[in-house]
Amino acid sequence: MTNDNVEVRFSRQILREIKTLKRRFRHIDEDLKETITDLKAGKNPGDRLQDIETYLVYKMRLKNRDARRGKRGGYRLIYYVQTAAQIYLLTIYAKSDQENISTDIIQQIIDEIEN
Repeated sequence: MTNDNVEVRFSRQILREIKTLKRRFRHIDEDLKETITDLKAGKNPGDRLQDIETYLVYKMRLKNRDARRGKRGGYRLIYYVQTAAQIYLLTIYAKSDQENISTDIIQQIIDEIEN
């Protein structure tokens, strides 16, 4: 059951990344759907990023059904809990493409949202 009070929004960055990833992984929308449902239900899956102390930012593994490697070979999704009622999906990347994302880039995306 979802909580209609929690709004999940997309940063400009993640919209560009989804569009790019969709060329190779056509089921990315379906892969994200369950996570969005969980976020709307008030769950905070993943691990909190300790390097960004000022904000509640989480990094989670997300299964990529097109890669067929499970969560470890899937996507990494970074999201930001702005308020109890509003969550922003910041960025997503395929683990096969990139090992990690710098906290500077995450901070830039958050700054863009906050300004």
